[in-house]
Amino acid sequence: MRPFVEQQKRGSKPSVSSSILAETGRSSPTSTRAPTQKISLVYPALLSRVAQAFRERIPIADRVKNGLTYKDSFDGREAVDKLTYIVRTTDRNLALLLGRALDAQKFFHDVTYDHRLRDNPNELYKFKTKLPGPFVSEELVEAGSEKANGVRQVAI
Repeated sequence: MRPFVEQQKRGSKPSVSSSILAETGRSSPTSTRAPTQKISLVYPALLSRVAQAFRERIPIADRVKNGLTYKDSFDGREAVDKLTYIVRTTDRNLALLLGRALDAQKFFHDVTYDHRLRDNPNELYKFKTKLPGPFVSEELVEAGSEKANGVRQVAI
């Protein structure tokens, strides 16, 4: 009789390792640890952290689509590749959904404003740019950049 069956007859509960040994027919225990999980670069539930990591890692270049050159753009396949790397997944559909969430938050957009993120090297995207409005004075723009840098200049 096998050890697992003998333990059941005695009325004691078999341990997990002894039941594995009995099922596999091995006489010595083997490693029963689960494979280690890849740790993502950022916590994927915080979209702002994913956006920051994405912006730091995506290569920006001038690209041509339909005979027009788009400055500072990236393609859809690169975007999905970087998102899969950032959240450490092999599921490109999950990365695509994450990218579409960034797109829905107006973090980036299609260069022609036609559609959401697609996993395609022929589709180009650009980051949202911040431009001063037509009625904003230059002093306010400079004051805003000083606040961002934490520096305040005093006029004498």
